[in-house]
Order: sequence, then structure tokens, then C-alpha cells
Amino acid sequence: MGLDAPAVEKPAGGAKQPLRRSTMAKDGQRNTYKKFLMLVVGFFILILGVTLILAWWQDVVILFKGAIGMILALGGLLTLYTLNK
Repeated sequence: MGLDAPAVEKPAGGAKQPLRRSTMAKDGQRNTYKKFLMLVVGFFILILGVTLILAWWQDVVILFKGAIGMILALGGLLTLYTLNK
């Protein structure tokens, strides 16, 4: 910038005040609280999921058997397709 440069204008909203230490501490506490809350919710969902898997174990086995059957059928179809081509 030379001597003929225009003066720097102030921002339209006015100058913002710098962050205070107390504001930063509150943000850190809020972030810690959110992480703790997400940890509790995550453990709750994990325990609920494992409980439901164990409660519905016979249905889970049927689902796995069906998935294995579909995967084997698609594998056989893909094998026959590659032999044909």
C-alpha cells in the first residue's frame, strides 16, 4: 500500500469485541457436555441394539440364512454369466 491508498473502512456492523476468557470457557463446557450426552446416547443405543439382537435371535438367524442364500444365488448366477460370455 502506498501513500495514495484509500483509508481502510470500518466494517458495517462495527468492530466486534474480542472473545473473553469466560465466553471461551462456557463454549468448552458446552462442548464437553455435548460429547458426554452423545456418549450416553451412544451407549444406550448400543445396549438396546444388542438386547434386541439377543431377544430376536431366531429371527436374526433366519435373516442371515436368507442373506447367505441370496449371496450364493447371485454368485452362481455371476459364475454362469461369466462362463456364457
